[in-house]
Amino acid sequence: MEQTGAAGDSILNVRSRKRISQLNGDYLIKFKDLRKTDITPIMKHRNRFHKECCERQVVLWRKERNMKVRDINKTQECFKQNYFRLQSDKQKIQQEKQKDDIVITEKEQFDDSKKKEKDKHLDIIRMMKLLMKQDNENTESKPEEVVEKVVKIDRRNEIPLIHFM
Repeated sequence: MEQTGAAGDSILNVRSRKRISQLNGDYLIKFKDLRKTDITPIMKHRNRFHKECCERQVVLWRKERNMKVRDINKTQECFKQNYFRLQSDKQKIQQEKQKDDIVITEKEQFDDSKKKEKDKHLDIIRMMKLLMKQDNENTESKPEEVVEKVVKIDRRNEIPLIHFM
């Protein structure tokens, strides 16, 4: 049944292939597996590969494919978990930064209010010193009058009182 020669090789255009038989116009071709040193009979029929233990081979291929699919799914799940973990960590860090910023702004506001209070106190002290100088120049006035003047100034500006006595 085997036909060899230029006609068979020219039809298939492959030197290592041989036409085994012709069944209703379908060709079964035996060719050399170039990956191995030995010539292995792999049967090709309508672009399908058949070996001696076809069913077992198909079962093995399906198992291998399922294993590959499982591995791919596991890696995808791992990537998703890592991605979500990273995103949650980023969100936590951003929230902590925002909290820190809020705390810092509150501290700055508190510091600003303290500075304003200190400035007010310094203004009061300056006013007291000026009044004391004026009173020292004018010997007629008493220290009680100076305190009354400071209290009047404080009530106008709503500044906390500092008593020097």
